[in-house]
Amino acid sequence: MVYFFSLPDLIPYILLYTVLLLLATAKYSEQSKAKFIFGVLLLFSAVRYGIGFDFFTYKSAVEDLGGVSGELERWELFPRLIGYLARVTHFQVFVILMTFFALYAVYWASVRLSLSPSLSLLVYSLHPMMYLDGLSIMRNAVAFALILVVFYYLRQGDIWKSLLIWAIACLFHKAALVAVLLYPLYYIRLSRMMNLILFLIAFLVSSLLPALISILAEHFYIFQIVKLYIENSAQSGGKLQYINDAIALLNLALWDRLIAVDENNRYYLTYYNVGIFFWNVFLPLDSTLAMRLGMFFMYFLILLAPSYQLVVRERYGRLVKQLTVLFFVAFVAASFYIVTGAPRGDHLSYLPYQTVFYHTDYVNYR
Repeated sequence: MVYFFSLPDLIPYILLYTVLLLLATAKYSEQSKAKFIFGVLLLFSAVRYGIGFDFFTYKSAVEDLGGVSGELERWELFPRLIGYLARVTHFQVFVILMTFFALYAVYWASVRLSLSPSLSLLVYSLHPMMYLDGLSIMRNAVAFALILVVFYYLRQGDIWKSLLIWAIACLFHKAALVAVLLYPLYYIRLSRMMNLILFLIAFLVSSLLPALISILAEHFYIFQIVKLYIENSAQSGGKLQYINDAIALLNLALWDRLIAVDENNRYYLTYYNVGIFFWNVFLPLDSTLAMRLGMFFMYFLILLAPSYQLVVRERYGRLVKQLTVLFFVAFVAASFYIVTGAPRGDHLSYLPYQTVFYHTDYVNYR
């Protein structure tokens, strides 16, 4: 059996985002709103079943089923240990713990670094390449979020704690090694012009790389393998990346104003732009690699977003906040539109939403 999309399948997500938006606009303290949003996201994520492209891959690895025997042993230390625990208890233990670590790291960093923790968590939930993709790539999601904690300790001047958290991130997913760039970028401040040049170079490099690899493949066997891998890689995320590029251009336009609002924005702006660089460079080669490198830096958008409402006169701040939220609502809506536009019968990663309590009729991607 295969899954066929129907409009009512969007209802759980519509309800989720309705609740989140109501919480974000409620007349509670920022701390309380952030706690409520964290709790709702945790509950929605922890009880899910079959959501995300990698869900059943993780399930098969933990339960040692489906021809992936030994896959769990190849994971990094912490997911492997959690996987062993889930193997002797219940697979949902793996989902709950990995979800908790990812969400709590975002919540923890937002409360300590963001000018509006509730808005930061809302942006995180609405950015489809953060919360929604995190439902699928659970190991990556924890590693991405921990990098925000790495920055917190770096900013506090506690280099050893910062390095410890970075090492823990690497032990959730080895791709976090790329986040070592946080350290030189923290001490070497790049100007707006340098960030603009970096942004433009990414497009030049991305246009030349495929041709360069084709040339090298004619002379070196290793590049023949690389070329074959690229040709057989599933490409996705290209359309949504234009939105991320637009955000990067907006950041460059508002550079001085954003830094005037919060000195930390100097770092967030550069880190986000470096993430955009990685994504644009590698997108023509492998969209999965592009996303998983870029997101280690693009997560800083969560901390940057609340400053948008403060770069205008105070009387316009509320309007800008509303427009910011509306923009990300449109962003997540666009992602669902693209996903549901897949041919009938194709796997849709987040649909239908089902829970561990009732999934006997689950037919998506079986």
